[in-house]
Amino acid sequence: MISKLKFLSRFICPALMKRVITSHFFGMFYYASTVWMNELTSASQWKMLNSLHYRALRTGVKDHYYNWTKYDLNSFFGRATPLQWMKYSCSKLAINLFNDVDGPPMSSLLRGKAYINDRNPGKAIFIDSSRLRIGRHCLANRLSFMRDIKFDWTQGIEDNSLRVNLKKTFIINNN
Repeated sequence: MISKLKFLSRFICPALMKRVITSHFFGMFYYASTVWMNELTSASQWKMLNSLHYRALRTGVKDHYYNWTKYDLNSFFGRATPLQWMKYSCSKLAINLFNDVDGPPMSSLLRGKAYINDRNPGKAIFIDSSRLRIGRHCLANRLSFMRDIKFDWTQGIEDNSLRVNLKKTFIINNN
């Protein structure tokens, strides 16, 4: 896919190349990422994901000599790193499942694994079940990054404000 982007970048302007990379490459790159991209992804897999992410961005600006920093590339394209995207998308999905009372059986399972602190009612913490045989594969343990969320997500929250608050938590503050 990167070779096709390099070939295409010779014929179209950078603004159009930015749209092609955002729509076509990242559409395929993050397809079903809530399933395969999680905290159990190994360090070598994260390295490959980051490498592919930045190769595509560098192709879009024709930076073959690595003059652009990773931060500049992400801000120019308006992209989050793969780790930031994983935390954002998985937490958004989990919060929507948690707050969906009439939803699938997984929502009640997720609510059963959450501990609502009485002193800080807006902060739900998932019970760590790593002493069990399944350890890190338990659903509650896979969502341990949600401990970084500082706003009240346990009550029903509007989708637009949820997205904004999650972007502030995982993407904007981590740049």
